[in-house]
Amino acid sequence: MRLKNGESEVAVHCGLHPDIDELAPKYNVEIKFEGSNPYVRDKIVLYASRGCTNKCGYCAVPRLEGDMNSFKSIQHMLNAGKAEIKNPSAVVLYDNNFTEHQHFDDIVDELIKADTDDEITNAAKKVRVLCED
Repeated sequence: MRLKNGESEVAVHCGLHPDIDELAPKYNVEIKFEGSNPYVRDKIVLYASRGCTNKCGYCAVPRLEGDMNSFKSIQHMLNAGKAEIKNPSAVVLYDNNFTEHQHFDDIVDELIKADTDDEITNAAKKVRVLCED
C-alpha cells in the first residue's frame, strides 16, 4: 500500500514484516525513569517460534502471527545478545507454545549450550535428562 504525503510517497507494510524473525532484539537501548537509575539490561530475551497451534477466541496471537512457525535455531539471537550483554544473568525464552515446537530438542540443546546459570538453562538441562530416558 502506498500513501501520498504531499510530494512524497510512503510505503506502508501491513502485518509482520517478512524479515522480523531474522532481527535480534537490541539490548543497548537505555531506559530511564525520572528520578531513578537506568533499567539494567542483563538478560537475553528471545523467542523460538511465532504463531500458535491453538485458536483461542480471546487470543490475538493466531490473528497477528498466524499458524505456528518453529525456528530451526535460536543461535543467532543468543550470539547477538551475548555480543551486547557481557555476562548475561539469564536467558528469557518468550514463546507462546514452546512444548509444541517442531525443533524442540535442537532448541533445548542450544539453551543448554548458552552456558548461563539461570532457570531456563537449568530447566533445559532437566528436559534433556527426561528426554533421554
